[in-house]
Amino acid sequence: MNCPKCNAVIPDGCLLCESCGTEIQIVPDFDPAVELEINETLSDVKHDIFGTTVDMNVPEYLKIHEEAAESKPVSEEEDPFDDNPFNIDESSERTRRKLGVILVLASVFICTLCGVLFVFTNHSSVDYLVRKAVSSADKGAYQEAISFVSKAREKQPLDPELTFLEAGYYEKSGQTEEAIVIYQDMIASEGYDDNQKYIAYDKLIKLYKDGERYQDINSLLGACKYDSIISTYQNYLANKPEYSVQPGIYDEVVSLRLNSNTSGKIYYTLDGSEPTVQSEVYSGPILLESGKYLIKAMFINIYGIQSEVEAKEYYITLTRPAQPVVSLESGEYNQAAMISVTCESGCRIFYTTDDSVPTIDSVPYTGAIPMPLGATNFQFIAVNSDGISSEPLVKSYNLVLENSISTSTAVRLLVDSLIEKGILLDRNGHKANTNGTYSYEFSSVIHATDGNDYYTINELYDDGMGIPVRTDVVYLTGVYTGEVFRLGFNDVGRFAAIPF
Repeated sequence: MNCPKCNAVIPDGCLLCESCGTEIQIVPDFDPAVELEINETLSDVKHDIFGTTVDMNVPEYLKIHEEAAESKPVSEEEDPFDDNPFNIDESSERTRRKLGVILVLASVFICTLCGVLFVFTNHSSVDYLVRKAVSSADKGAYQEAISFVSKAREKQPLDPELTFLEAGYYEKSGQTEEAIVIYQDMIASEGYDDNQKYIAYDKLIKLYKDGERYQDINSLLGACKYDSIISTYQNYLANKPEYSVQPGIYDEVVSLRLNSNTSGKIYYTLDGSEPTVQSEVYSGPILLESGKYLIKAMFINIYGIQSEVEAKEYYITLTRPAQPVVSLESGEYNQAAMISVTCESGCRIFYTTDDSVPTIDSVPYTGAIPMPLGATNFQFIAVNSDGISSEPLVKSYNLVLENSISTSTAVRLLVDSLIEKGILLDRNGHKANTNGTYSYEFSSVIHATDGNDYYTINELYDDGMGIPVRTDVVYLTGVYTGEVFRLGFNDVGRFAAIPF
C-alpha cells in the first residue's frame, strides 16, 4: 500500500507514513461481486417515501441462499458445522440493516408529517376557529374573537351564524360602524334567505336608532322590499303626504284632505311655492272653491325626518260670490257704534276677529255687532249655497272712550248694586235658594236709544262643576255714569236700558 501523499510504500499494519507522517485510512478493496450482490438486493426492495412497500414473500436470506446454492458444484458437500451455512455475505447483511434503518426513519417521517398535517388541519378548521372565538369573547377579548371568527368566515363567507357572530362581537367591542357594514352587506346579498335578512334589518335599525340616525332608517326603509319590515318600523318612515282628491278640473267646491303615514306634521302651500316649517300646518280639510290651485305639501315625522314634496294641481270653475258690504268704514271711533254687514241673496256671512281667514266654521253673522273697545281687526266672507266663499273683507276699528270708567269698575258697580237690591247675598256670587254661584264679565259697548253708551255685562252661572255658563240675563253699566240697568229692547228692536 502506498502513501496517498508521497507515494512511499506503507508496511502492513502501519497507520502513519514513515516518510511524510500522513495518517493512513484503511479502506477495503473494491469487490465487484459485492457491488453486484448489493444491487440485486436493492432491486428486490420496493420503497415509497409516502407509503413503504417491501416484498416479503420470500425472505431475503433464502434468496441469497438459493443463489449461493446454484453457484456451487453439485458434488460439493456442505459442512454441517459451518457458522454461515447459507453463505450470506456480511456486506449484504449490512445493506439490509441500512435499509431497515431507512424504512424506520421513513415511517417516523411519515407519522410526523401526518401529525403535523392533522394539527394544522384541525387548527385551521371552522369549528376550531369558532371555539377559539367564543373562548376569547368569554374573556372579554373581543378583538381576538373577531380575528378568529373573521378567519372562519373566509372559509364560509355566507354562513349566517358566523356572520351574525362577527357582527355581534363588533357591537360588543364598540365598533358599531363595522357591524353596520356587515348587516348592510347581508341585506344587499343574495346569499341569505328572507328570515336572515329580517334579523339583519332588526339589528341594523336598532344600531341606527341608538345612534339617533333617523334619516338613515328612513332611507333604509325607503329601499326595503319587505312590507312586514316597513309596517313594523313605519314610525321612522316619512312618506310624502297623500291627497284625498285626484288633481284635475272640477265644477264644484273640493274638500281636500292630506294624510300622512304616521305621526307628525304636514306643511303646505296653495300658490306653488315650496313648503317649509314656516308654511301653513295642515289641521283639517282644505276648501278649493274657485280658480287655480297648485298645492305643495311635505311631511315631517316626530323624529324630524322630512319627506319629499308632493305637488298636485286643481282648477275649480265655480264663480265666487261678491264680498260682503260693511256699514262702517275702518278707522278711529270715540263713541259706541254697531257694525252691520250685508251680502248677496242666498249667501251667509262668517267673520273672525283673531286675524285668521274666516271659513264656514267661523262665527256666523246674525245681526249688528257692537264695536269692541280698543283696536280690532274684522275679516268677513260671504258663502253661497254651493259652499263657495268670497274673498275675505278686512275692516279695522279702534274704539276709544275718553273720560269713561274702566270695564273692571263697571263690573264692580254692578255687583254692588245687585247686593244692594238683594239679588246677590255676597260678593262670592251666592243667591238665595241656589246651590251654585254667579259671576259677571264685560262683553261689549252699545249705544242705547236714550243716546247714552253702556257697557254690556254678561251673567254666568257655575253649578259647582267649575264650568261657568252664560244665562239669559245681560246687564248694562253706564260708560261715563256707572249707573246700572238691565238690557232690553224697544218696540222697534233697538237696545234699551231697563231699570230694575
